Amino acid sequence: MIKTFICLLLATYPSKKNLIKHKMQASDIDFNEQLNTVLVSITTIGYFAPKFLRNNEICKTDDDCPLIMRCCEIGKDKYCCTPNNFVKLQYSYLDQEINN
Repeated sequence: MIKTFICLLLATYPSKKNLIKHKMQASDIDFNEQLNTVLVSITTIGYFAPKFLRNNEICKTDDDCPLIMRCCEIGKDKYCCTPNNFVKLQYSYLDQEINN
Protein backbone atom coordinates (compact mmCIF):
# COMPACT_ATOMS: atom_id res chain seq x y z
CA MET A 1 0.00 0.00 0.00
CA ILE A 2 2.86 2.36 0.79
CA LYS A 3 4.52 1.54 -2.53
CA THR A 4 1.28 2.35 -4.33
CA PHE A 5 1.08 5.68 -2.54
CA ILE A 6 4.69 6.50 -3.46
CA CYS A 7 4.08 5.56 -7.10
CA LEU A 8 1.03 7.78 -7.24
CA LEU A 9 2.97 10.59 -5.60
CA LEU A 10 5.79 10.25 -8.13
CA ALA A 11 3.34 10.12 -11.03
CA THR A 12 1.86 13.45 -9.99
CA TYR A 13 5.26 15.08 -9.45
CA PRO A 14 7.63 13.65 -12.09
CA SER A 15 10.38 16.15 -11.26
CA LYS A 16 10.67 14.70 -7.70
CA LYS A 17 11.74 11.16 -8.77
CA ASN A 18 15.36 11.73 -7.78
CA LEU A 19 14.39 12.17 -4.11
CA ILE A 20 13.75 8.45 -3.58
CA LYS A 21 16.71 6.97 -5.50
CA HIS A 22 19.41 5.52 -3.28
CA LYS A 23 22.67 4.32 -4.72
CA MET A 24 24.33 1.42 -2.89
CA GLN A 25 28.06 1.74 -2.70
CA ALA A 26 30.59 -1.09 -2.43
CA SER A 27 31.35 -0.09 1.16
CA ASP A 28 27.65 -0.49 2.07
CA ILE A 29 27.60 -4.01 0.61
CA ASP A 30 30.83 -4.96 2.44
CA PHE A 31 29.45 -3.64 5.72
CA ASN A 32 26.21 -5.60 5.25
CA GLU A 33 28.15 -8.82 4.57
CA GLN A 34 30.38 -8.31 7.62
CA LEU A 35 27.38 -7.50 9.83
CA ASN A 36 25.61 -10.63 8.59
CA THR A 37 28.67 -12.77 9.36
CA VAL A 38 28.98 -11.34 12.88
CA LEU A 39 25.29 -11.82 13.66
CA VAL A 40 25.24 -15.40 12.37
CA SER A 41 28.38 -16.23 14.39
CA ILE A 42 27.00 -14.73 17.60
CA THR A 43 23.71 -16.56 17.13
CA THR A 44 25.48 -19.88 16.55
CA ILE A 45 27.72 -19.46 19.59
CA GLY A 46 24.77 -18.39 21.72
CA TYR A 47 22.81 -21.46 20.69
CA PHE A 48 25.52 -24.12 21.07
CA ALA A 49 27.53 -22.80 24.06
CA PRO A 50 24.96 -23.82 26.70
CA LYS A 51 24.63 -27.26 25.13
CA PHE A 52 28.38 -27.95 25.33
CA LEU A 53 28.72 -26.49 28.83
CA ARG A 54 26.06 -28.78 30.33
CA ASN A 55 28.50 -31.56 31.16
CA ASN A 56 27.90 -33.12 34.64
CA GLU A 57 24.60 -31.32 35.15
CA ILE A 58 21.68 -32.94 36.95
CA CYS A 59 19.24 -34.86 34.73
CA LYS A 60 16.33 -37.26 35.07
CA THR A 61 16.28 -38.88 31.60
CA ASP A 62 18.49 -38.92 28.51
CA ASP A 63 16.29 -36.23 26.95
CA ASP A 64 17.45 -33.72 29.59
CA CYS A 65 21.03 -33.91 28.30
CA PRO A 66 22.27 -32.05 25.20
CA LEU A 67 23.07 -33.62 21.83
CA ILE A 68 24.42 -37.19 22.19
CA MET A 69 25.04 -37.05 25.94
CA ARG A 70 23.37 -39.59 28.22
CA CYS A 71 22.00 -39.44 31.75
CA CYS A 72 24.42 -41.41 33.96
CA GLU A 73 23.42 -42.72 37.37
CA ILE A 74 25.55 -43.59 40.38
CA GLY A 75 23.39 -44.39 43.38
CA LYS A 76 20.97 -41.49 43.77
CA ASP A 77 23.08 -39.05 41.72
CA LYS A 78 22.13 -38.53 38.08
CA TYR A 79 24.19 -36.34 35.75
CA CYS A 80 24.91 -35.80 32.05
CA CYS A 81 27.89 -37.67 30.63
CA THR A 82 29.25 -38.69 27.24
CA PRO A 83 28.28 -42.08 25.77
CA ASN A 84 31.91 -43.23 26.17
CA ASN A 85 31.71 -42.66 29.94
CA PHE A 86 28.18 -43.98 30.42
CA VAL A 87 27.66 -45.49 33.89
CA LYS A 88 24.52 -46.80 35.55
CA LEU A 89 25.17 -48.16 39.03
CA GLN A 90 22.39 -48.69 41.52
CA TYR A 91 22.68 -49.54 45.19
CA SER A 92 22.60 -53.25 45.92
CA TYR A 93 20.91 -52.55 49.25
CA LEU A 94 17.87 -50.60 50.34
CA ASP A 95 18.66 -46.99 51.13
CA GLN A 96 16.79 -46.50 54.38
CA GLU A 97 17.61 -45.93 58.02
CA ILE A 98 17.88 -48.81 60.45
CA ASN A 99 15.09 -48.76 63.04
CA ASN A 100 15.05 -50.79 66.26
